[in-house]
Amino acid sequence: MKRPHRRASEWQTLISQWQASGLSAPVFCEQHSIGYASFCQWRQRLRSADGVEEPAVPANTFIDLGALSAGHA
Repeated sequence: MKRPHRRASEWQTLISQWQASGLSAPVFCEQHSIGYASFCQWRQRLRSADGVEEPAVPANTFIDLGALSAGHA
């Protein structure tokens, strides 16, 4: 069965409902009969349109555990 065509405003409403729900995106999509891939595409598209960027990942996420344990010897 073909899924309904949704407008950008409908996707924005769904994404807002998901954020308020506290559910993971896959669970929310399953409960609302939404394709997860479509949900992710629209979430990205709407973020880009709003000028909201993904949080930057720090360049150096390496933690030298050897150096940490050396101080506790």
